[in-house]
Amino acid sequence: MVLEIVRQAVEIKLKCHTESPLISEAEYCCACGEGLRILGDPEGLLEKVREMGTVLEVKEVVLSVFKEAMEKYEEDPRKKRLFHLLVHSRVKGEITEEIRVLFDPE
Repeated sequence: MVLEIVRQAVEIKLKCHTESPLISEAEYCCACGEGLRILGDPEGLLEKVREMGTVLEVKEVVLSVFKEAMEKYEEDPRKKRLFHLLVHSRVKGEITEEIRVLFDPE
């Protein structure tokens, strides 16, 4: 249930027309997992980031991928916003086992 609330929160932030940053580790992981799936899981990153302990570690691996994607999806507002939120997120905390599933390939 908590994961469904997280997914809904991220979806709202993608549709929102005002600044609404990702504020929790779960929101970041949810958005990150979605972003990597949209990009076709480049270099098997979903599996790699799933094992990491903190959002900061994940960001070190995915930031350049998301910066490039933000430019690539200039004409798709939802995807551009997703990658913008990921690139500019300040979340740094721990990734718990409960939210690790947000990196599943689905």
